[in-house]
Amino acid sequence: MTNYRVEYTSIKPGGARERECDIVRGDLEDVRNYFDACDIWAADPIIVIEHAQSDGAGRVVPASEWDV
Repeated sequence: MTNYRVEYTSIKPGGARERECDIVRGDLEDVRNYFDACDIWAADPIIVIEHAQSDGAGRVVPASEWDV
């Protein structure tokens, strides 16, 4: 199973913005579903890093692969 580290800025109650970093396990469809459940501040970049091996640095996944 592949792990994805997702980094984005979320919108908190009252309009505050906070940078988030979470791990999603599965595939890119699971990453899309994760983002569907978040309130994301679109002005800041969203970064998805694929970790296929636990000891590797990971691969930055281009938005064209996970953004629908």
